[in-house]
Amino acid sequence: MHSLRSSHHLLRRKHNFDRLRAALADIEDKVILPVPCENSRPSWFGFLITVKEGIDRKAVVEYVESHGVQTRNLLRKSYKTPML
Repeated sequence: MHSLRSSHHLLRRKHNFDRLRAALADIEDKVILPVPCENSRPSWFGFLITVKEGIDRKAVVEYVESHGVQTRNLLRKSYKTPML
């Protein structure tokens, strides 16, 4: 039973990733969306969206959160590199 539940969660994560990627494809001129490594099919736990230069990150965060989606700030602007 546990493996069935785990398999279901993995499939849902993959489905959610594909759904989000497709839904946001039209704004790729404003954001950078995650892309799986070649020859991989990861089970995404989160969906990283990076706003491009000139886009108001705070406005994007407020919009997303106002629609019931939780966000986390994973990068610091001053470093421009992931926090470990």
